Amino acid sequence: MAHLNFPPPFSEHDQIARIILGLIIDIRLPLNRSPARLLCAVRALLDFLYLAQYPLHSDETLELLEDALETFHKNKGILIDLGIRAHFDFPKLHSLGHYQFYIEMFGTTDNYNTAYTERLHIDYAKEAYRSTNRKDEYAQMTAWLDRRERIMQHDQLVKRHLERWSSTKPVACVTRPVPILVYPRTRKMAIQPSVRRVTLDKLHHDYGAVNFEAALARYVILRNHPNTTRLQLEREIQSFYPPFHWSTFHWIKFTHRDPFTRNNSEAQIIDSIHIQPPRHDKRGQIVPGRFNTVLIRLEDSNLVDGHTRTSSAVGRVRCVFTIPPAYLEQWFTQQTRPQSTHFAYVDWFTEFPDRPHQHHGLYRISPLLRNQQQQSSIVGVEDIWQSVHLLPSFGPVANREWKFSTVLDEAPHFYVNPFSSRFMYLSLY
Repeated sequence: MAHLNFPPPFSEHDQIARIILGLIIDIRLPLNRSPARLLCAVRALLDFLYLAQYPLHSDETLELLEDALETFHKNKGILIDLGIRAHFDFPKLHSLGHYQFYIEMFGTTDNYNTAYTERLHIDYAKEAYRSTNRKDEYAQMTAWLDRRERIMQHDQLVKRHLERWSSTKPVACVTRPVPILVYPRTRKMAIQPSVRRVTLDKLHHDYGAVNFEAALARYVILRNHPNTTRLQLEREIQSFYPPFHWSTFHWIKFTHRDPFTRNNSEAQIIDSIHIQPPRHDKRGQIVPGRFNTVLIRLEDSNLVDGHTRTSSAVGRVRCVFTIPPAYLEQWFTQQTRPQSTHFAYVDWFTEFPDRPHQHHGLYRISPLLRNQQQQSSIVGVEDIWQSVHLLPSFGPVANREWKFSTVLDEAPHFYVNPFSSRFMYLSLY
């Protein structure tokens, strides 16, 4: 599964919020109580947290915010029934009811955070106290703060006059871009491959691309002849001979530029997809392979409205490669030659259900099998939309033999986690 990294200081809280719903889906409650109210309460609170963080709000999103809070209040009694809490009379929960009002009055919540008060406590209390002799400190602290503010105001006045006298040019009007929910992403691939001359046997055994030749043949044939029947396709696959060596890439990265940050000219890496076979570290120990799951746009995708659930599917990337130029000329015509320069071999999962679960709201998928065989194919890297975090369906009792490196191979069912990022949350809901 994709590894989740979050910046301090709230990394622990962020990680818990991203996985807690998946951990309690199949949990057994005392006295055989139904988990429906617990799932609804947790999901509603998570929806509220993610909606409240939007950098742009409309009447619709604010209504969704209030609906999520109302759903939580309707189902929160299960936490008292289970003995988790004795009451809900505490300020932080009460403050949630004022979010819509404050957003409408003062703007979105990305304009402020709770760190401001902590910073002011340092400036107005700790620093002021250190300047006293620890006797009758309140009067000394007040005088110290008053003098400090007067000096700061005088300093700002002097700076304004100096700037006015030193510059005769009119001050240019700075136009700021309009904020959007998610900024455009740029896909970034390494110029040089991670490994050269990878044999077909290594693709099969190290990368897990067991049907690489058949999948590549199917991609090339259908690219040139889209109306080929299944019988003709199987016949032509038998006479398809790919090269023996390939160049592979072990990372796909996505970057974006936030115009509201201080260093808005620098692209920030916001998503990484790892496609790494097992290897040995410096101590000679085996490091398990890592093959991330991704959201892939299908050929009939229509992403104008940004809603990708009905036009995409989940796949697990086994290898990323390039086709040698000589074979591009040999296999494709000028009209059928793909625009992509990088290609991915992916193992497919089942399509999204028509609706998410009525209580926890997650989509359940499974590896796509036919006759007990994993279905795989070749796609262009430009069709890979983003990484996807899958939560295994643990059941009432978790399988202790599952590991992070094997759970995608051993678990029969998964839930698509929408809380891995705001981008994923927007894509699914």
